[in-house]
Amino acid sequence: METKVAIIGAGDLGVTICQHLSADPSVDDICFIDDTKVGQNINGVKVICGITDIEKYHGKDFDQLIMGIGYNHLSARQKIFESLKATYNFFTFEHSSTVKGENVSIGEGAVILPGCALDNGVSIGENSLLNTGVTIAHDSKIKGHSFIAPGVNISGFVEIGHRCFIGVGTNIIDNVKITDDVIVGGGSLLLKDIRKSGRFVCKESGKLSPI
Repeated sequence: METKVAIIGAGDLGVTICQHLSADPSVDDICFIDDTKVGQNINGVKVICGITDIEKYHGKDFDQLIMGIGYNHLSARQKIFESLKATYNFFTFEHSSTVKGENVSIGEGAVILPGCALDNGVSIGENSLLNTGVTIAHDSKIKGHSFIAPGVNISGFVEIGHRCFIGVGTNIIDNVKITDDVIVGGGSLLLKDIRKSGRFVCKESGKLSPI
């Protein structure tokens, strides 16, 4: 059966996802959906329509969707995903280099880019994205609509809330809990829970500072 995937968002993230999808043997055709770029061809892939016209192209140009909206718009990612998932199927993408242990759960529409390792019992929420080289140890949980940047290391029994962004190269030790709507600056070392929403960085002896 053919799988035709439409990527919502034709910016940098959408183009990156497109490059990896094009190498996936389960995907037969790819297009973009982007309100600001309708009719353009991006690296040979056509932007077929905006969000409001999506129904016209379903079943002809695409049969599944995937989110290509980046970490600066996590609430928009969630809103669009939830407005469409009752009507359309979302493609769940795991790059072929992904290493998975036992009992790993990956939600609908999640994107896992190259070089990620998911240990036993890891749970990835719907519409979340793991960028390149993310390592998640056993029994940790990433809730929906979150974005984990390249090179992040997450230890065991960690819980990350909805719509969180964890910056590049961050290390999170065991049992840390992060509430919803938290942005963690790149290179942080998280040694304790983050119990309130906001923007934080933690680079000095585990001290948490707002940014």
